Amino acid sequence: MNAPLPVESLSTAYDLLRDPQCPLPGSARGEQWAGGWSLGLPPGITPHQWPLSESLGYPLRHAFTLYLPPEYRTQGEGYVALSVFVDDQFEELSSSPEIEAFFASELSDQPPGDEALTPFWQHRRARHPMQFDMSDILGTQYAAIWLTQAEFEGGICPVPRLEGNPLLGPAPVWLDQSYAEYLPYDKVRNPGSPAFDWLAGDGPAAGIDTAFAIRAQVREGDPNVGKTPGESDEDCKESGYVPAFGGEQSEALGLTQFHGRNHLGGTMFPIQSYPAFGPLYLEFEENFGGFNFGGGNAQLDLVRMEMDWACG
Repeated sequence: MNAPLPVESLSTAYDLLRDPQCPLPGSARGEQWAGGWSLGLPPGITPHQWPLSESLGYPLRHAFTLYLPPEYRTQGEGYVALSVFVDDQFEELSSSPEIEAFFASELSDQPPGDEALTPFWQHRRARHPMQFDMSDILGTQYAAIWLTQAEFEGGICPVPRLEGNPLLGPAPVWLDQSYAEYLPYDKVRNPGSPAFDWLAGDGPAAGIDTAFAIRAQVREGDPNVGKTPGESDEDCKESGYVPAFGGEQSEALGLTQFHGRNHLGGTMFPIQSYPAFGPLYLEFEENFGGFNFGGGNAQLDLVRMEMDWACG
């Protein structure tokens, strides 16, 4: 059972809307990008801090960077945004036993004897202090990095290029393909929405050099803000949360109007069971960062920094 956890100061949920795909400026990004962006490249970190796959050795793909409203900044006032990365979910790439062994080993103060391991030693030593690592039931690796205001406003980080390292297999194709080539069409756009038409061109010019700007819009009329999500009457009797598909009460409140949105807080729409998460959470669909959740969606608890997803 989810422990009731009302958050008295939490009074607002936000829907996360996105603008059409366009080139992502390296700096001085202006108001258009003030809410963050999905896809593209992350800001404010160094190439050595870019999370790497502990099985493949290649960079995790940047899924989104989100600027959080103040009430959702759960890791301290100084951390205002969150960059989320994901390992490959669309290709069948070969893991590297040497890379897996290196990441499982204790980190030495001295560079490794094998020069091919040096980039990974540098990466581990440079780990961002606010990186949180997560994995799912399939073993897919995720990483989330909380950013300061200065980091969020900082320059765009180029993706580390590790091709040619003798310890690694073939590189993920997202490094050089357009999003239209790499991702299934409806993973990064809402089907039928003209706002998410592709840019013309191939490769990074229509791929990782571009992004979808995010805008946070206050959600009106959601009675579940600040209440711990739950599915059963027992889960919800103390918190007062109303499940989206909870019968007459949810119908009277019109909760299904919020279904299928990327959002912060409020009514949760897990595809299967409810995760034991509090009210300070992010729920996102596959299209928010080019994810493969088998037709489902995901939730990220912003306090515990735990992620859960289920397929449709």
